[in-house]
Amino acid sequence: MRMVKCYGERLILKEMKKSYNFFIKEANNNKDSLGYGLIRDKTIIANKIASIASVGYGLAGLIIGVEHKWISYKKAYDRANKTLDTFINNVEGKNGFYYHFVNIENGKREWDCEISIIDTAIFLCGAIVVGEYFKGEVKEKAEILYRKVNWEWYRNKDTNYFYMGYTPENGFFGSWDINQRKAFGDIGICMLNN
Repeated sequence: MRMVKCYGERLILKEMKKSYNFFIKEANNNKDSLGYGLIRDKTIIANKIASIASVGYGLAGLIIGVEHKWISYKKAYDRANKTLDTFINNVEGKNGFYYHFVNIENGKREWDCEISIIDTAIFLCGAIVVGEYFKGEVKEKAEILYRKVNWEWYRNKDTNYFYMGYTPENGFFGSWDINQRKAFGDIGICMLNN
């Protein structure tokens, strides 16, 4: 604790910069790629696998980068804008929800993974944040992505809870109970009310 008191601000700034650098370094920056803007989940084990949650955090990180002058406003705007294009046009999903893990080059499902409500929500939070920050086309695209989500499709009508996941092979499975739902901040409930 003493270290945080003595070096707190510098320590937090250092951690913030390293976190920002991860999302920049691990992103697909090839503007000709169908997976532009997708961000690796793990760098050593799965070089070609992106996580949609990573993209949500990376989008929010762009704002931190602009505010700390680690990236120019224009470059961050362009990066956010083109990343949202990737989701509108290429990332595989259903009813506005996306697969948890996708190929970083083309946005297609990997590892027979599930369509994930929590990872979709984290991505959408990042999209909404950059939309509010950058405005213009970025905001329009964030709203398109948000409006595509069919929250009712993902809700178990019998329990009134969201399912944990969905695969085309097995359908819906699991559910978020009240404690788990609180853990991700009632994101879905808030969105249902909009």
